[in-house]
Amino acid sequence: MDTFSDIMEHPHHVSKKRKQMPIANRAAQFSAFAALTGYEEKIDTASRVSGEEIAQRVLNEIILMQNISRHP
Repeated sequence: MDTFSDIMEHPHHVSKKRKQMPIANRAAQFSAFAALTGYEEKIDTASRVSGEEIAQRVLNEIILMQNISRHP
């Protein structure tokens, strides 16, 4: 059975005391916000460190391969 089947046929409530909020204001209530302050900076730092680590590993592999080719 549908969870809301008991209320699906009820009319939508409209307040007689308050004016309806404009759609633009309603949308602003649900817009994105910075729930995790500093999260983006941490991700950028982590990806930069990872990129540096990968670059260092590639350089180490190149140096290793050069040494192997010189001294088989």
